[in-house]
Amino acid sequence: RRRLEKFKLKFQMWFRRGVCHRCARERTPFPTFAEELPFWDAWHEAYLAREKKLSLEVVQMQRKFAFRMSLSAWGRYMEDLRQRRYVWRQTVAFCERLSVVRGYVAWRELAQTQKGVRHRLRAILRNILDAVKYQKHRRRCELQISSKWQRRYQSLSFQHFKQLALYMMVLHA
Repeated sequence: RRRLEKFKLKFQMWFRRGVCHRCARERTPFPTFAEELPFWDAWHEAYLAREKKLSLEVVQMQRKFAFRMSLSAWGRYMEDLRQRRYVWRQTVAFCERLSVVRGYVAWRELAQTQKGVRHRLRAILRNILDAVKYQKHRRRCELQISSKWQRRYQSLSFQHFKQLALYMMVLHA
């Protein structure tokens, strides 16, 4: 029987504690229970006193904690800033080296390209000169050939004309 009463008391205390914790979590007022339990009243008073004491300690510690946290945050911020500056300096140095290397590579490629362009330009101009010489020679040859053929055709046509004139004189005589 005593065991049963102990169990019943423990169960009621557990239930009431659960209800109080739910009320504290939801920030609603604590309920008043119909059945009075002296153990519950003592526990509840101790709980409320502890909560009040803790809230006062929190208020007292808040300034110290806020100051310490702000100093800690400031230290993290400064460390982050140092790290960023270091990374930025490294990036700038790398970009400067990279731009020098790229400038050298571009200059070398430009020199090679200009050398190639000059070489190609000379080759193109040489080809044009050869083509012009060939055209000049061809025109000269065409003129010579055409003048030879023209003289030949003229002489042939004159011979034909003489022959035709001879035939016409024979026919009309």
